[in-house]
Amino acid sequence: APPAPERPDAGASTAPAAVPAARETAPQAAEVHFAAALDLLRRERYEDAAVAFTAMTRAYPDLAGPYLNLGIIHARTGNAAEAERALRAALERNPRSAVAYNLLGLLYRDAGRFDEARQAYEGALAVDASYADAHFNLAVLHDLYLQRPEQALVHYELYRRSGREEPMLERWIADLRQRVAERRGQAAGADGSAEGRP
Repeated sequence: APPAPERPDAGASTAPAAVPAARETAPQAAEVHFAAALDLLRRERYEDAAVAFTAMTRAYPDLAGPYLNLGIIHARTGNAAEAERALRAALERNPRSAVAYNLLGLLYRDAGRFDEARQAYEGALAVDASYADAHFNLAVLHDLYLQRPEQALVHYELYRRSGREEPMLERWIADLRQRVAERRGQAAGADGSAEGRP
């Protein structure tokens, strides 16, 4: 299977950037076609880029990169079902694409499919344990959607270690630490009071 595509430059909370060609063995013609399609995507000419990447999926059906970028195009243009299909096709061709797992997680979260989102982010981290975007998105999922502050705190702190900038991160971490401490204090109090009753 071809290696994973390069990570997008976009932050985890924004729409994903176009993903450059994977460092995979591909015919020279595929490289040329991919570069042209990628240029269309970067210029936000989504319809033209989709046509170009779709043509690549027919000409080079084993390459994951065209499917991954089709997933990005469909996500950006609001077609979640097609985005999911394209990202799943990318993962069939390259099951080590942390980017594809992360993007699937974003789609699932937006659709309210929180357990599937968690599994997708964890899939990204199984491929690349230091993938900052997946740590950030998993932290947000645990914090805001699953109400699991302990797990959110772990992933926000791992994201912070990546050195990526997020202006509110320190405030979120401080808030979570306080919530976790309060929750542990309440649990300890409940355990103590239960033991003291006859």
